[in-house]
Amino acid sequence: MFLIDKLAEEKIQAAQEKGEFRHLALSGVPYRMDGYLFEDPRYRLENKILRDHNFLPLPLELKRRIEEKREEAAELIAAFRSRYVLRLQELLAVLEVDVGYLAPEYEQHLPRHRRFLQDSLPVFFQMHPSSRVKFQVFLLNRAVRMQRSRLEEKCQEITRLIHLYNEEILRATLKRRDMFRNFTTMGFGGVDSLREEFEKRYPEAHLE
Repeated sequence: MFLIDKLAEEKIQAAQEKGEFRHLALSGVPYRMDGYLFEDPRYRLENKILRDHNFLPLPLELKRRIEEKREEAAELIAAFRSRYVLRLQELLAVLEVDVGYLAPEYEQHLPRHRRFLQDSLPVFFQMHPSSRVKFQVFLLNRAVRMQRSRLEEKCQEITRLIHLYNEEILRATLKRRDMFRNFTTMGFGGVDSLREEFEKRYPEAHLE
């Protein structure tokens, strides 16, 4: 045990003997650890107490902000669906072709949907060039690119927070090198998955 840990433990015991913990908020209420099972057991209770009393060390605050931003990014992806479907309906109406599914059902037929927009549509356009089709493709792609740009801003913000989080974890780890294996850094895979989810659900249309 580190000297600072020993001193802290002695002060806690002394405070308990004086009864200084008897009238704290949530005193006598059992702590539920549901939702904290992913954390290191050595710090689970400590972090739970800090959260419940509205005090978060910087790494935990950064982690909370990362989770919030990821939720916002996921909501950004989901919220674009109605707008994408509207543009898709307008394009299909101008094309006057049966793609084999209704526009709102495109997510249930993503492979067919992607093949149509990126493989079949260029062939159709070469056979029947139309300024109306070209304009609707422009509107659909512009909507996708604008939403992708908004998503990229969120992803960059998440990446910045992850860098800060990792730096704080590394700093804490260097202070307690013998406990290095108990710390983990948050990876960037979650950010990439947000981009991949958007690209999978909202493909652009190709004319060439």
